[in-house]
Amino acid sequence: MKKGPISYELLTRYLDGTCTPEERSIVEEWYLQWEAGTDPAEESTFDQPAHLAKIKAALENQRTDAASTIERPLGSETKRRWLGLRQIAAAVVLLVGVLGGYRYWLHQQQSTPPAEQVSGTIRVENNLKKVLRHSLPDGSNVWLQPGAGIEYARVPTPDAREIILEGEAFFDVTPDPSRPFRVRSGSVLTTVLGTSFNVQANAQTQQYEVSVVTGKVSVSAPDGLGSSRSVQLLPREQARFDASSGQLTQLKVPDHLEKTASWQPVSLRFEDATLEEVVRKLEKQFGLRIVLNNPQLAHCRIKATFDQQRLPEILEMATQMVEASYEMEGEVITFYGAGCPE
Repeated sequence: MKKGPISYELLTRYLDGTCTPEERSIVEEWYLQWEAGTDPAEESTFDQPAHLAKIKAALENQRTDAASTIERPLGSETKRRWLGLRQIAAAVVLLVGVLGGYRYWLHQQQSTPPAEQVSGTIRVENNLKKVLRHSLPDGSNVWLQPGAGIEYARVPTPDAREIILEGEAFFDVTPDPSRPFRVRSGSVLTTVLGTSFNVQANAQTQQYEVSVVTGKVSVSAPDGLGSSRSVQLLPREQARFDASSGQLTQLKVPDHLEKTASWQPVSLRFEDATLEEVVRKLEKQFGLRIVLNNPQLAHCRIKATFDQQRLPEILEMATQMVEASYEMEGEVITFYGAGCPE
């Protein structure tokens, strides 16, 4: 049975977390009707796909809390998935950069380990074999590569936001001019006001790299002479620091690279393509290797448009569409699933 229209104000309160429990139930029931085939956007004035994506993300996060780490069994039916324009719009992750950052909960959070709170700090480690997304108290988001970890104060300070990073992570920072956002990785300090950037810190080799996607970033490091040196980075610029030599280098990222970094957004379109064709395209685009654990996966088909999305989002959407999962080991990604008949 169809429900009446739902107001934009109610949806906004739901997304902001300011609605009552009764209002939350109304929104979630409304959304589940859409997910099951009813189109609530046609019954109301609400037509912003970004809000639909966020509502779906919130619901999936609640299902995650209820299901913990229980795996959903794969079905044996044909895994042929079709996403219409409205469904694609609702699922696509929107990169809003300096206006607020990602709010889309990745499906991999079904196995997200809880943040560890010790001595007034929160520590998050990615022990999974896939990219882990974590939201910070200020609304900023961090995508942790496998093996990476972050630590930050449980109670935010009024004058700054500081993160300690081990490993590699991508940051999408919520702007706040009164509270600079700082990332410490070894002896390297990265400071921003609101932007998106990638930090790679290898403590073993003492090599550090910061790459900027949007906004402006300041990177400082000790020069080995008792002082420090800093560089200002703009989009498509990098800073590399060698702790053994104390050398800090600023580089320009070429406009046309043979491969795209996993944290760089791309737009890809697949029209009834087999999963085999999709993974070969991703291999060429991102310069990595993708293995299908089950040969039957190659026969599954995908019809979808990925608009300005990064590799982790594309992998999550693609595996969901064919009821599969994936794991990352260095530059090799493996898909697991029941597959599809020829």
